[in-house]
Amino acid sequence: GRLPPARSCWPTASAHNSPGLASRGFAGAAGASQEEPRLGDAGGDGEGVVEFSNEVALLDLLTMPPRHLLCSGILYMLGKRLPGVWAMGEFYDGVEQAVQIIFSRLAAQEASTLEGLVDAQLLERLLASGSPSSGDAADAPAVAPGEAAASLLQPPSSEAEGWASPPELRIARVLGLVSAGGIIDDDKGRRIHVSPVIYSQEDYTYRGSRPVQLHRLQCWTLERGLQEGQQWRVVDIASGCWHWRRPRSPGEGEGKAPGG
Repeated sequence: GRLPPARSCWPTASAHNSPGLASRGFAGAAGASQEEPRLGDAGGDGEGVVEFSNEVALLDLLTMPPRHLLCSGILYMLGKRLPGVWAMGEFYDGVEQAVQIIFSRLAAQEASTLEGLVDAQLLERLLASGSPSSGDAADAPAVAPGEAAASLLQPPSSEAEGWASPPELRIARVLGLVSAGGIIDDDKGRRIHVSPVIYSQEDYTYRGSRPVQLHRLQCWTLERGLQEGQQWRVVDIASGCWHWRRPRSPGEGEGKAPGG
C-alpha cells in the first residue's frame, strides 16, 4: 500500500483550493465544484468506440519496472536526508488529482486558474497545442513571454477537434516512475524532477460521430525545489498536448469536424 501523506508539498494558494484536494494539501482550481467527476468513476454508456493511445516511449515502457525500483530507492534516500521533500503516497495521490484538475480546467477554458500548479511556459505550449491554427503540438507557434495573458484567450480545441462537448477525464492512475534526478540552477537553486507514467480513461463526444472512450498512457514530469516550503508543479507533458488528437482520415478537410 501507499505511505500515508506527509505534510503538503503542493501549491495551496486559496485560488487553487477545491474541496476534494484541500484535504490532501494539493492544488485544485478556482471555482472547482464538489460535483466534478471523481477519479475512478468510469463513465460512458458502452455505445461508443474504444480507442487506445500510447504516448510513452517504448523503451521507457519496457524498462519501467527496474527504472521504477531505482527511482523509488533514490527518492526514498533523499526523503531520509531531507525530511518533507519526498513522500511517495502524497506524490502519487497529488499527481492523480493534478491530472484531473489540469484536464478539466483546460477543457473548461479556465487555464488562468492553473497558475502555480503548471509551469508558465508549459501552460503556454498546452494552450497553443489546443488552437485550431496549430497542427502538431511540436509545430505550435511560440508565445512570447509578454503575450502570456493573450494566449489564454486562444480559440478552444473543440473547433479543431470537432467536439460536441468538452472531453471528460474519468480515471487517472500513476503506474510507476521512469525518471528521477536533480537539477542545479543558479537562479532557482537545487531542484528534483520526477517523471511518472500515467494511465487515464477519457470520454470524447464528437459532432456527427460516435463517442469515444479513450485509454491513454502518458508521461508527465514534475519538479520542486529542495528548500523548505517548496512545492511540486508540472513542468512537462511528453506528448505536448493535454488532450487526445483523434486521427484524421486521409480525405478529411482542414478544419472539418471528425465524421462531419
